[in-house]
Amino acid sequence: MSDQTRLAEDRALRDAARGLVNADVSRLKASLEERSIPARARDRVAEGAIELLEQVGEAADRNKGMIAAVAGAAALWLARNPLLALFNGPEQPSADPEPHDDQP
Repeated sequence: MSDQTRLAEDRALRDAARGLVNADVSRLKASLEERSIPARARDRVAEGAIELLEQVGEAADRNKGMIAAVAGAAALWLARNPLLALFNGPEQPSADPEPHDDQP
C-alpha cells in the first residue's frame, strides 16, 4: 500500500470521526436547550426520592411488628412523666409553693 492511499484512508477515517463528534455535540446542545441542567438535577433528585420511599415502604411491610414496637416505646417515652405521676400518686405540696411579691 502506498503512502498516498494510506494517507487518504486516514483522512477519511479522521473526517468520519469528526463528523460523529460534531453530531454528538449538536445533539447535546439541542438536549440542553430543551431542559436546563438544574431541571435535570431536580428530576434526578425526585426520582431518587421516589425510589427511596418505595424501598422504605417495602421494608415497613416486611417489619410491621418491629415498627409497632418502636412506635409504642416512643409513645411510652414521651408520656413517661404523666405515667410516673399516675403510679407514684399525687405530689406533696412544698413548704413555700409561690414566692411572695414585695412590690406594692
